[in-house]
Amino acid sequence: MLEKNNAAVQAYSIENPSNLNILNYECLECGEPITNPICPDCILKQFTIWIEQYPKLKKKILPGLKKFVKSSKEFKQDSQTCIVCYKNSTYLCPYCFTEFVLYSLKELKSEDNLLRDYLEFFNFDFGDFRGRGYSKKAREAGIL
Repeated sequence: MLEKNNAAVQAYSIENPSNLNILNYECLECGEPITNPICPDCILKQFTIWIEQYPKLKKKILPGLKKFVKSSKEFKQDSQTCIVCYKNSTYLCPYCFTEFVLYSLKELKSEDNLLRDYLEFFNFDFGDFRGRGYSKKAREAGIL
C-alpha cells in the first residue's frame, strides 16, 4: 500500500522495479532521492551565462558559489550521473542548489525584479510536500 509521502516515487518503483537504482542517490543537503539529476557544475555553468547581464553582481556572487560547489564535493560519497554532462557528479538535487543560489542573491540584497528573473530561469521547485518550497515563499513575499 502506498503511503501519502513519496507516493509518486513508490508508484514508479512498483511499476518499474528494474529502475530502482535511480532512487538510490540521495541529495547531500536534503536527503531526498535525486530524481532530476543535473549536477551543480552544470547548473552553475548556466547561471554564469545568465549572470553576465549583471556584471557587478557576478563579481560578488560567483566566487562564493564556486567555493560552495568545490567544498560540497568533498562531502559527497556516491554520485548520480548528470543528465547534461554525463559525469558522476550529481550529489545535490537541483532544488537545493538553486535554493542556495537564491538565498545568496537575497543576501546580496538583489532587487525583486532580478530575483523574479532568476526564478523564471532556475526554478526547480516542483512542489514540496512539506511546504518548504522557495516558490511559495517567493509568492508570499510578492516576488512572484
